[in-house]
Amino acid sequence: MQAITKANIFTSVFCLIVAISWGQDPNFTQYNNIPIFLNPSLSGSFEGSYRAIVAHRNQGNNQFNEPFVSLYSSFDLRLPIRYDGKILNDAAGVGVMFMQDKNSSIGWNTQHIYVSGAYHKSLDPTNNQFISAGFQMGIIQKSVGYSNVNFEDQFNGTDGYSDPTDELLPSNNFAFSDLNAGIQYSFMTINQLGGFLGASIAHFNKPNQSFYQNNILFVNSITNRPLPIKYTVHGGFQIPVTEKLQIHPRVLAQKQGSHLTGMAGMNIRTILNDVSNTSLHLGASARPTIVYGNDPKIESLIFLLGLELNELLIGISYDAGITPLFNGISGRRNAIELTVTYMGRYNNDDNFCPKF
Repeated sequence: MQAITKANIFTSVFCLIVAISWGQDPNFTQYNNIPIFLNPSLSGSFEGSYRAIVAHRNQGNNQFNEPFVSLYSSFDLRLPIRYDGKILNDAAGVGVMFMQDKNSSIGWNTQHIYVSGAYHKSLDPTNNQFISAGFQMGIIQKSVGYSNVNFEDQFNGTDGYSDPTDELLPSNNFAFSDLNAGIQYSFMTINQLGGFLGASIAHFNKPNQSFYQNNILFVNSITNRPLPIKYTVHGGFQIPVTEKLQIHPRVLAQKQGSHLTGMAGMNIRTILNDVSNTSLHLGASARPTIVYGNDPKIESLIFLLGLELNELLIGISYDAGITPLFNGISGRRNAIELTVTYMGRYNNDDNFCPKF
């Protein structure tokens, strides 16, 4: 009975992960700290010369033996534009990004590698308004391990799953190309009132993500599974309350296939020390979701703690799930996320770049 239960768990996790892989990209709560993945036009969108970011997200500890883990790292540069020997207010951005989404129960692994470029056009002489456009290309690799997956016909009739299977398993490792693009408008006034509005489109080349794509024994609905296009709109404001207190309302909406999700909330930024550029961020938000054919629901409530230490930004957030991830699966999708950002040769806040 223990072997049967273990096999059922592995098979359920396998089916769940494959279902998720056909529906949605990995998501991060601190999406403003995952800029190149959020919107390619954010490559080089910061005040400084270079930016390095790492992030770690762990979710599903309370639902599966092994959690889903998402890892992110990126490095981008902001390059001044020169014309006729003069440095213009415009800038270019270039960046590279690596992301991994994995679950160790069955060796599920998805890796994203991208290069991106953006152009940031200054719209006024004071250099406080920018319109940005960016493009991104990369490769997505998917793999799954079969050693921990058991099927019904492998049961030996007594105490385990030691017999061979007649299941027609596809190749467990393949890759495909991916294309993304985005735009953003941002502004910052002399009294530190700022705002931004961006939009991006991901996977517009609709790559085939089916493990069965090279297997002629299966019908087209299985062998041809295009990765759904993801549409993203995001925006927010920086509103000064006092010289040392700001509020940062934020909103995000994303649609991919039959899934519509988003985040809405607000951060409070308190400047602790002007000289050392030290600030504290406290935030809360909610993540609503809609799946076609189901009622809307609030999936989770999110709490954020962030710290600015001059060029270094450290953020930690917790997703408190309040509704089940899927019908029939108990528990809530809780998650914890850590991000670390370093901006080299940081200058000032004239070009509004949202934090956390």
